[in-house]
Amino acid sequence: MSMVSRLVEMLVVNKKLTASKPYVMSALSGLAAVILLGVFGTFLAAMMVTAVLWLIYSQMLVAGAEISTAALVTAGLTVATLAITAFAGFRIWSAVRNDVEEIFRQQRPMAAPVIDKVSDVAGAFVSGLRRRG
Repeated sequence: MSMVSRLVEMLVVNKKLTASKPYVMSALSGLAAVILLGVFGTFLAAMMVTAVLWLIYSQMLVAGAEISTAALVTAGLTVATLAITAFAGFRIWSAVRNDVEEIFRQQRPMAAPVIDKVSDVAGAFVSGLRRRG
């Protein structure tokens, strides 16, 4: 969330955009509406996937499978769906985070490229420490 607030701050404070603040604010309110619609769509998609998993479970029971077998198959499908969704979410979030960092990297003055390289090395070191082995 801090990246989004930094991006909004950069857009609002930037001197080139002072004349277009109403447009920026309008775009941000539109972005908020799109995010809310995305949350609503995600909720509906989750309910649909739940209904499909329940249908698979109930049809396996109707077909004569035991409860434990049907539950195991449904649980396996659920875990696979969650893993695929989490993987896609992490990839998308990583791409967005990199794009925001690139925006800030482009806004920095080019007076000190050595400092930029040192901060990149230090950032890589710190992210390597945070990553699980």
